[in-house]
Amino acid sequence: ITSFRRGDQLRQHRIAERRRRRELNECFITLKNLVPGKPKSAKISILEMSIDYIKQLQDQVKGLQERNDAFQKTTAAASALHRIQEEGSQKLCQ
Repeated sequence: ITSFRRGDQLRQHRIAERRRRRELNECFITLKNLVPGKPKSAKISILEMSIDYIKQLQDQVKGLQERNDAFQKTTAAASALHRIQEEGSQKLCQ
């Protein structure tokens, strides 16, 4: 009975391991399709290109945030200047 249980446990383990490898391979295929430049099928190549791509995207996000911040400041300054000009012209009309 013990050897039967052990054999059954090994079979279950092999099935679980096969499922884990299949899911991992599916994730690598998905990642490969998301990365521009179509990396080789080697998993290390897919990971390296994915890391490079993520770093590029992070740099782009940082640049866009900086541009957005500068735009926000420019817009706020222009809005304040416009208010000052309106207040000044209203005082002249009184």
